[in-house]
Amino acid sequence: MCEQETQNLRTALAEARVVANNNAQTSELLSKLQPTPVPSRIVSSPYTSIYPPAATATA
Repeated sequence: MCEQETQNLRTALAEARVVANNNAQTSELLSKLQPTPVPSRIVSSPYTSIYPPAATATA
């Protein structure tokens, strides 16, 4: 009985390792095939201004 339980645990561990390796491989492939863009340097947005907003006259 003890040997059978040990063998079942070894089989379950082997299956878990295969699943973990497959998940890691899939994750690596996705990161290589669909990379997230990384900017070469950080720049300010062109849609912002360094000047204060113009005052609008309400008359």
